[in-house]
Amino acid sequence: MVGGNPEHDAYGFRYWNHPGPFAEYLSGGAMGRWEGFLGALWAASFAIVGPEYMAMVAGEAKLPRITVKRAFKSVYIRFGIFFIGGALCVGIVIPYNDKTLIANEGSGTGAASPYVIAMQNLGVSGLPHLVNALLFTSIYSAGDAYTYCASRTLHGLAHDGHAPAFLKKCTKQGVPVYCLLITMIFPLLSLLQLSNGAYVVLNWLVNIVTAGGIIDYIVICVNYIFFYRACVTQGVDRRELPYYGYFQPWSTVFALCFEVCVVVCYGYVNFMPGRFSVSSFFTHYAMVFLAILTFFGWKIIKRTNFVKPHEADLVWDRPAVERYELTTLDRDVGFWREMLELLRIKKKAVGAFAINTNGALSISIQRRGDNQSSPTVRAVRREIAPEKCPRPYSIAPDISAAESILEAYGDPEKILAFPCSYDGLSSRLVQQAGFPNIFIFGFQVASAHGLLDTGYIAMQEMCDKIQEISRLITIPIMADGDIGYGSPMNVRRTVEACAKAGAAGLMIEDQTWPKRCGHTIGKTVVSREEAYARIRATCDAHGQGQGIFIWARTDALIISWEEAIARAKEFKHIGADAIFVKALPDRAAMKKSKELAELGFAAAAYPWTLVAAKLKSIRDALESLKRNVTVGAPKMILSYDEVVKGVGFNDYWKEEQKYKY
Repeated sequence: MVGGNPEHDAYGFRYWNHPGPFAEYLSGGAMGRWEGFLGALWAASFAIVGPEYMAMVAGEAKLPRITVKRAFKSVYIRFGIFFIGGALCVGIVIPYNDKTLIANEGSGTGAASPYVIAMQNLGVSGLPHLVNALLFTSIYSAGDAYTYCASRTLHGLAHDGHAPAFLKKCTKQGVPVYCLLITMIFPLLSLLQLSNGAYVVLNWLVNIVTAGGIIDYIVICVNYIFFYRACVTQGVDRRELPYYGYFQPWSTVFALCFEVCVVVCYGYVNFMPGRFSVSSFFTHYAMVFLAILTFFGWKIIKRTNFVKPHEADLVWDRPAVERYELTTLDRDVGFWREMLELLRIKKKAVGAFAINTNGALSISIQRRGDNQSSPTVRAVRREIAPEKCPRPYSIAPDISAAESILEAYGDPEKILAFPCSYDGLSSRLVQQAGFPNIFIFGFQVASAHGLLDTGYIAMQEMCDKIQEISRLITIPIMADGDIGYGSPMNVRRTVEACAKAGAAGLMIEDQTWPKRCGHTIGKTVVSREEAYARIRATCDAHGQGQGIFIWARTDALIISWEEAIARAKEFKHIGADAIFVKALPDRAAMKKSKELAELGFAAAAYPWTLVAAKLKSIRDALESLKRNVTVGAPKMILSYDEVVKGVGFNDYWKEEQKYKY
């Protein structure tokens, strides 16, 4: 633009003035330039249709609510650079009436590229070949994306019963082979451009596909408006969703009106005197009529109704997705770090300790003095260091549950999620929900006895609870050993007793007796020496055959940030498998598991969630029972069949059939 080319031509924005930014099309003057804009808009619609296809990869993404959100956010940047920026560049480097550009119009080759022609006009050598190479990679990338989306769509339709069943067949690598073969037939249509007569047919197909893509966008906009209305009606805060759009619903309304105008206006030439063409009218409006016919035909034949805002299902499969993310959550390390790890240039990050989180429930935060610096989860993670705690002892071969916890904890690609249960039934429900492990906190056990977590529960009561639960489930159990119920010698006995009861892991802390629940007032901690002795006794008990996972907890944040970090580092040096800095006083300490995974944490525990759910549901049921005592059962109570299934009668009856006589 400023003369930095072989011709030393500082053309600047010359072509914006002569011949101008808008080319005439069909008519002359202002109307012709408007027609030219519509023609360019239609061609751009064909090229730009496709960003919504990113949603289709969510089912196969490792962390869909992280990676897909990030991909959607990048759409704005890519639109700005590649589409808007590309359009500006074309208008700057070459005029629309360039002879070479007009001569190669419709050739379908790289010779028709305005970039290539502009470089040739300016005498730039070599770059045209580079542009052609980039065009090839772009075409290959687009073809690869469309092949993926088309084959996966066919596969999904087959699983939903809307396509032949043979399309469900996949190879051992998970490739839907028949769907792929059918999809690969359609790229052969590109050969139509080699013949002048067939090229006309190809243009028809392009127009039909473009109209279909724009109609897809119209449907997406309408669906979002209904979704937005349902969120408002049901009181759902969109900011709590993994991703939400800005300037809604007005940006969607604008997009809807614009897309409708594009579909309606482009074929207006058919309504001009003497310009009506059956083929042109069909290719421009066939998809419009087909969409309307399909929609109302389905409504009439299936007799379906419009979903009312207060009846819309805004949950659907979200619990299943959340269970998946909580139980098998990979850490998101970013593209460049993942590439470096793949090339073994950079080692994988591993977690050093666990963090207590309570999901969406709010919990009381212990207040600290103004003269103390406020720690954050990031700071704790940084201070304790990224490497794994040393493990001087071997795992006993008969403790398979402890092995499974240690193996999962040692995997830098995962984060363990521990729902905290309180009895056999709640533990069984945790396992049925798909979680790979549970945590028995003292708070839950005390509440199950109608007591507070203030030292009322003794070692034998905890062991009885562990034994009760271990008989009913097969997943590993992490147990709360409180302060070990006495001196370091008592700590050793606690480790042995809990291991024999069925615990695969045990947490020991540094509070004084009587201990206090983590986020309640009145906590104090023992001296460093006594705290280190407790953890050393715990590890010694492990070394003498009790192959149990050791989780060391410090509540020393009540003293200072420095004291807590010093204790955590020494616990790690002594040999604890995981470190837990308790009662972090910031909001980040209550992040969701997927966010903790990004920070590099190894585990997340949910200590109050099930107890809070139990309290609320029982209170609601009792209040409803009082209101409905004379008219029948409250609506929120499960049916008889659901209760029977939940407590395990169905499994019992099935097993009972083996011994029928």
